[in-house]
Amino acid sequence: MFRKDGGVTHVCQPVSAARTAKRDGFMHRSGDDERGEGRTGMLCVGSLSRKTENRCVPALPGPDGRSWKVDMLADALTALPHTQNRMPPTDNSTVDARYPIGTFVRADHYTGAERAAFIERLVAQPAAMAAAVSGLSADQLNCPYRAGGWTIRQLVHHVADSHVHMYIRVKLALSADEPLINAYDQDAWVLMADVTAVSPLVSLSIIATIHERVVAIFRSLSQADFERGLMHPENGRMTVEQVLAMYAWHGDHHIAHIRAAKAALR
Repeated sequence: MFRKDGGVTHVCQPVSAARTAKRDGFMHRSGDDERGEGRTGMLCVGSLSRKTENRCVPALPGPDGRSWKVDMLADALTALPHTQNRMPPTDNSTVDARYPIGTFVRADHYTGAERAAFIERLVAQPAAMAAAVSGLSADQLNCPYRAGGWTIRQLVHHVADSHVHMYIRVKLALSADEPLINAYDQDAWVLMADVTAVSPLVSLSIIATIHERVVAIFRSLSQADFERGLMHPENGRMTVEQVLAMYAWHGDHHIAHIRAAKAALR
């Protein structure tokens, strides 16, 4: 597979086995002599809570092919429970590549059991996203997940952008009376420098920390809290539980995109 960006050709090659390494310290980047050819390594760090065993998460290549190793941020990923991300199996021969787990269908109301399942999907998504991008080179991160679609790099950063909005929207709905929220141009956002010039590992850590905070909120809510609402400029009135359901779907939706793209690169 090949993709051109501003005159630069990205070669979408098969996934290679990543080297592994451990290093102490906070934010630094490793040179070519340590990683070589921009391949991803693994960050092996303990949990912030120190209640879990050390885990390894990917050290993803930056746009120049070198790896960013962010021990402090990777700690946030390992602090979340690494539960299985369960998405329905799909027959890839009949699935629309844009919607591998189907489109989101908003219900008027959800049961307590349904809300609990949505919350567990949010819990699982940071680790599932990290696993999905593990082993991808810088060129592979710059490959589109489908013809005409965003790149894998853009998908990861987009999920961080979107789920930060989820967090803020939930807090607004819980603290104001039917607040009117802002929409944003997601296609414009994925073209900005914080997407093109920043490692996806940074957004993986944002997703992990935002999910930890929003999950704590969702788990604390009463039935009346879940029924509180906000006004979306495109979707109309949405309740807190509808926001929860939509973002549980949204994270799994893009994880499925990345898994499919990674499988096509093998």
